[in-house]
Amino acid sequence: MSIPWDWRRFSKSTTPYSQFVTLVVKDEAGRRLTRTMRKTDNLQVLVDFYYNTMAPVVERGSGVFEYRGTQIVFPRQQVPVEFDMKDGDVVDFVPVVKPHTLVTPVLKESCEESRSFACTVRRTDELKGLMSFYCSTARKFGAVFELDGRRLVGDETPADLQLEDGASIHVSEP
Repeated sequence: MSIPWDWRRFSKSTTPYSQFVTLVVKDEAGRRLTRTMRKTDNLQVLVDFYYNTMAPVVERGSGVFEYRGTQIVFPRQQVPVEFDMKDGDVVDFVPVVKPHTLVTPVLKESCEESRSFACTVRRTDELKGLMSFYCSTARKFGAVFELDGRRLVGDETPADLQLEDGASIHVSEP
């Protein structure tokens, strides 16, 4: 594979210390992992370091790596010098959410206006977040939420209730 910059010019025109870069991988949980590597090393080295360090908390292949909004593509041979990376630059790890972990129930009002509200949530999230979303969006506090005639409480999850996309949760005034 051809590389868009000249290896010989890079290695001769720089001092030994300037051939290295210290990068930081930051994830959504706020964890920051730092690693020094050659500017000509494949960024796969940084990715492997992140996954190996974070195992078993983060599953290998469970996300994408981005630098300044541009996804680092693997297995392409991308290197720090190609991105003009400097010491302290941050590579973001963004987890990829698998579709089967999400569900979009529909909250239907049982009043004259008969509006519907939808909000995608994780199957493992407690319903109090969804209920809170409705109350703040519709500006109706103290609403009653029911599924198949059964009153819902906030500590239940969509997984507990086996909710599927489009499932109707009826909302009424207290």
